[in-house]
Amino acid sequence: MPSGTQSRRLFFLRARELVHKMDRFRHKSREFAERLIACEARAEMPETAVPAFSACAHLRPHMTVLMGHAGFAALVGRALSLASEEVGWLASVRVLADGTLEFSAAQAVSLKPEELAEGGGALMIQLLGLLAEFIGEELTARLVEQTWPELSVPYTGNGVEHENGE
Repeated sequence: MPSGTQSRRLFFLRARELVHKMDRFRHKSREFAERLIACEARAEMPETAVPAFSACAHLRPHMTVLMGHAGFAALVGRALSLASEEVGWLASVRVLADGTLEFSAAQAVSLKPEELAEGGGALMIQLLGLLAEFIGEELTARLVEQTWPELSVPYTGNGVEHENGE
């Protein structure tokens, strides 16, 4: 049995490994969220639309199969809550019972395009991060591949990079 000092050292080593793993995942999530939003932004939408909100709408049918509307709404609500700590205007966005996001065009007009992009990015990073925590990176990547087949997924849960399942 390890001594108290050895146990503490082992605890800190494991904690450091976990923090390093989470930092790598956050970096991957950020890059991935940016690519996903860029993919959504290519579609025709009003100038005041937030591509990340459109991405959530595209993800909803796939996610509700797994967790139902209430589960998806809870997941999006939590991601929105976390993201609004980083980007204040997101606090004015509402999550409806089916998981859709409600944000008026009048509110969007008052924001600069950079502010809309920053908020959308923060939301998608949080959403992908929570999803990966609950179902794992590999299942998250597969789900995103099903939703956006044209988007190459940069990682799987085992750390092997691939594109579109190859």
